[in-house]
Amino acid sequence: MPLDAIDLPFNEQVRAELSRMPGSAPAPGELWGAGRDGQVQAILLVTADVNGFYLAVPVIPISGWATDRELVLPADVLGMEATVVLQAESGVPGHLLHRRFAAPFTADEMVEIRASVHDPGRLLPAPRGEMPDTDDSQEWRETVAGLIRELAFG
Repeated sequence: MPLDAIDLPFNEQVRAELSRMPGSAPAPGELWGAGRDGQVQAILLVTADVNGFYLAVPVIPISGWATDRELVLPADVLGMEATVVLQAESGVPGHLLHRRFAAPFTADEMVEIRASVHDPGRLLPAPRGEMPDTDDSQEWRETVAGLIRELAFG
């Protein structure tokens, strides 16, 4: 289902960004709408640019599942809290990134965020989730990662 078919409470800044064509290529630290056939089907946080091919993690517009393996994006970024699923990083071709949503992190912060996957004690520019890491949360992460891989390579 296209993301624009869902009535998400985006803030005015994000709505303004969505109404215009991006003026530049995606950069680490930016949130982009990704999808096929010109439809935005997912929100991705670009974590690295590898010569026009991007590494990115999904951002889910809900924070209730976030464990200490995920970051919670504050509501002021998108208009609602969201979960950054760090362990679902995937490669994404640039032609799937259609709309820039916001730039909550710098490129330097993205280096720290990517390193935090292997170093949970690292200080980060956004809070980690606080829910317990259960079999359900592991299954949720695997499902999200699978959906992003299918979008990127399906």
